[in-house]
Amino acid sequence: MISRTDESRESAANFPSVISEDFLKASIETDWSGHSARFGWHCGPIDIMNAPFNDDPCVSKVNAMVCMILGPSRRACGTCIEVDAGAEQLRQHMEQTHNTHLTALSLANTAEAEEATGQRSLIQFVITGRWRTMMFEKEPGVGPANGPLQKLCDFFESKARNDDVFACIWGRQFHRREEPVSVLGKRSRNADAPLPDLPSSKEADRPAP
Repeated sequence: MISRTDESRESAANFPSVISEDFLKASIETDWSGHSARFGWHCGPIDIMNAPFNDDPCVSKVNAMVCMILGPSRRACGTCIEVDAGAEQLRQHMEQTHNTHLTALSLANTAEAEEATGQRSLIQFVITGRWRTMMFEKEPGVGPANGPLQKLCDFFESKARNDDVFACIWGRQFHRREEPVSVLGKRSRNADAPLPDLPSSKEADRPAP
């Protein structure tokens, strides 16, 4: 019998290290949401005071493996859960540390639809710079070792080194950077700059000038 922990661990450990061009294009063209109505939270800030998290409080087995619940400072928690521990361990952390009430993970095998939805969500979270620039109480670095975020950042940075068109559109850095600060210790203006709009598929196919 597969336990909740075993199944959630398998989903995190099996996150792909290489993304096909077709799946990458489909992911970019999909409207981003860190929380899917069908499978729960995948990635992105969690405001426990607002919907949709409290309307359908569950965590997908395909998620960032980093706690992103916003605290009073409006920064996310940043606690990383090792891939070997599984998504159930992340759910328990959210309940015990942040006093949330979350539905236990399903005992069923992770469906292909959940895998695809979670992977698309995480791809957009990383490729658009949301992960790189997100503010945390506890700096998560690259995320858990060999986790989805580290794999995606490694893949995109490698791709950017070898694909000038990709690098022109999305940049070359996807891993987190140190928080920009001024000499007074305050965040720089650039840290608050909005992220660029997601290019359309036509723009993504357009060669670099």
